[in-house]
Amino acid sequence: MPVSRTHRSAPLASVAMATLLAAALAPAAARADLAPPREERDPAVNLTVHVIRASEAPGGVDPQLAPLQKRLSNFRFSSLRLVNETPVSLAVDGRGTIALPGGRRLVVTRLRPRPDDPPQKLRLHLRLSSASQAPQAALLDADYLIARGGDLLVGGPRLEDGTLLLFLHH
Repeated sequence: MPVSRTHRSAPLASVAMATLLAAALAPAAARADLAPPREERDPAVNLTVHVIRASEAPGGVDPQLAPLQKRLSNFRFSSLRLVNETPVSLAVDGRGTIALPGGRRLVVTRLRPRPDDPPQKLRLHLRLSSASQAPQAALLDADYLIARGGDLLVGGPRLEDGTLLLFLHH
């Protein structure tokens, strides 16, 4: 019994169609697997680090700190003086170092987000150290989550005439 051409070519056509479909979809699947992680798609973030000298001595609030005064009002300091204001731009795993009074320094590192971190938060590591300390010792060595567009206020070490406050704004 002769076999018709349509029956003979149907299996070949199915194989050819499946091969073409697989070839067409393979690049899309490969692209999905090769998509960069979230932190690599994120551009560098800009932070401003305000270094503030706070004390109980009379003196009032430095006019340059007026925009931050509401956030700083929970503290019982009579005097707030801006020591410096430093812009820092950080890519993932990027670091910024800021000189502080008393021979101290602050290193701010942008960490890779953890899988469970909310996408609108940045993971930062702060390390506050003194030049007189052993390299492995630190006054502060901690990770923080900061909302994009948010603030982080860290009460720092005592100074001879007050306390150091670190105010980070994204």
